[in-house]
Amino acid sequence: MLNSFNAALGITSVIEEQFLTGNLDMTLAIALEKMVRQRDHCDLSDHGAIVFRAPNCLVVEQDDKLCGIFTEKDLIRLIAEGEELKNLTLGEAIQIPAISIRCTPDEDIFTALNLLTHHHLKHLPVVDEQDRPLGVITYDSLRKVLPPVSLLTKLHCVADVMVKTVVTAETETSLLDLTKLMATHQVGCVVICENIGDRPQPIGIVTERDIVQFQSLDLNLQATKAGEVMSSPLFTLSPKTSLWEAHQTMNRQWVRRLVVVGDTGEMLGLLSQTSFFQVLRPNEMSHMIDLLQEMVDEQTEELSKKNQQLELEIQERQHAEEQLQVAHDHLKTVVKERTQQLHEANAKLQEDLAHRERMTAELEQALQDLQHTQLQLIQTEKMSGLGQLVAGITHEINNPINFIYGNLQHARGYVEQVLDILSLYEKYYPHPPQEIRQQREAVDLEFLEDDIMQLVSSMHTGVDRIRNLLMSLQTFSRLDESELKMADIHDGLDSTLLLIQNRLQAHHDFHKIQVIRQYETIPKIECYPSQLNQVFFNLLLNAIDAVNEAQKKYPQQSQPSRPMLVSASTPSTPALQDDFYRKPQIKISTNISPEGDRLIIKIKDNGLGIPGDIQSKLFDPFFTTKPVGQGTGLGLSISYQIIVQNHGGNLTCNSTPDEGTEFEITLPVSSVAIAA
Repeated sequence: MLNSFNAALGITSVIEEQFLTGNLDMTLAIALEKMVRQRDHCDLSDHGAIVFRAPNCLVVEQDDKLCGIFTEKDLIRLIAEGEELKNLTLGEAIQIPAISIRCTPDEDIFTALNLLTHHHLKHLPVVDEQDRPLGVITYDSLRKVLPPVSLLTKLHCVADVMVKTVVTAETETSLLDLTKLMATHQVGCVVICENIGDRPQPIGIVTERDIVQFQSLDLNLQATKAGEVMSSPLFTLSPKTSLWEAHQTMNRQWVRRLVVVGDTGEMLGLLSQTSFFQVLRPNEMSHMIDLLQEMVDEQTEELSKKNQQLELEIQERQHAEEQLQVAHDHLKTVVKERTQQLHEANAKLQEDLAHRERMTAELEQALQDLQHTQLQLIQTEKMSGLGQLVAGITHEINNPINFIYGNLQHARGYVEQVLDILSLYEKYYPHPPQEIRQQREAVDLEFLEDDIMQLVSSMHTGVDRIRNLLMSLQTFSRLDESELKMADIHDGLDSTLLLIQNRLQAHHDFHKIQVIRQYETIPKIECYPSQLNQVFFNLLLNAIDAVNEAQKKYPQQSQPSRPMLVSASTPSTPALQDDFYRKPQIKISTNISPEGDRLIIKIKDNGLGIPGDIQSKLFDPFFTTKPVGQGTGLGLSISYQIIVQNHGGNLTCNSTPDEGTEFEITLPVSSVAIAA
């Protein structure tokens, strides 16, 4: 165990081998674009865990040799100094020479950690004997390997290592002033606070990485206030929290900093990734080695117990083999008797075979007829690439789903039989051995007995939902977007509604949302069906969110006092409008324009409506009224592009506060308008 521990301390175990590169002549604008694009990219492993991205820096090389490194801190420094960044190159921006470490057997991760902390670095380039860049070492990579994360951090709390002097600012502070604060105090972030009483209350944070993002977007740093772009809400913890728990929180929330607050929410300090490495003092390392030795001793003692248990199991197996021999002799007798029965059954089987041969001949004739019909169908039914793929996937999924569906009833019977046997055991053996009682308590047997049948029923429900979703998926993305296809708009609307059916059901504090379809007879049109389905999907989800917001604001008005019937011929009276408002509803209508050349689709909700000053911005990219983390601001923008640019149609919004919102889509019936 100690040998593997020592091997893990080699420098190669902490090198991030995926990194960005550039040369001395590269402009700062291109470098920032590469860094931002790298930041916005992440993957998921096969187990659903987040795969960390490459270090957010750019290694500068010339003739395959390391020249320097450009980091977020360099950008902060340049902005704070008032440098003109537009035509600046990396050769003018970086500091030469760069501090680096050579990858040799003599270097270990503690040497790398010492260089990082001594020179106040966040990124340490690694080079070979010819000074060629091999990778970058960061606190992220060190934190994954160093033993304190799993051992010493359990012996310390946040108060032992947190930074107590934290740079703060108010919400009205400009981003440019924040940048200068970072450069002056040599820090990677500024905590945004508001004063409540005599102690600052943290409400957000702005980091170096945020400044890089804003600079790449050409934001006006002088005009933009911290309160407009800060990351909020904050992830906080208590100073009494152990470093182990803090480490788990960072991994779980995928953050690099945690704000330490007191009992009343006042700010006490800041915990960053570098804080974990303050526990690596010589006396702590000695204590860690003692802990490792104790672990080895415990493993040795446990191994000895396992060996004794194994010897006992061998004796039991020998006894079982003797019993198996007795059973084998009995089995021979049974086989002899069954052989005679098989001979008799074989004679009858021969008779059945003759009958089956006649049936086979008839089936072969039927198969030929089916093959002939199949050839005719192949000639008449042509499916495009995505349609074929969806059909194939649906078929492959249907097979195991049908298999599961057919076997669930058998599984229910088996479970009931097992539960009956458990009841008999409890009846005739009410006092089992201690080990069985402990295991029973550990798995909570009573809960399992009560819950397992509910699980089987839930599985039935889940399989039914999967089968319905598969049918809806075939309709939702059935055609190739690369060419125009004739499609039924009603099919697209209905399949989209089925996919979001769960959002329409009652849950938590929200009542079920009623969907009213007012479909007129309309022709199929030439269009890109999958793109239109995406538009329907975006508009319907927005309508659901709007209706739910109205339910939160007027919880007592979400159920009407009397039943209501809505049809195309119902007059729009004040009483009707009141009922429509109080009952959560979404209305979908389709019709043809009076000229007959346009298809009109309307999606209306009875939510809170949209203020007039916001309606003009609805289709702007990145504009959203939803809280941070709940919307990208791209849904309506993409929908507008699909309708207007790809289909030659139009997408408009009509909304009155407290009366709801209606989106109207117009599409040309003929593809001539689309081609134009």
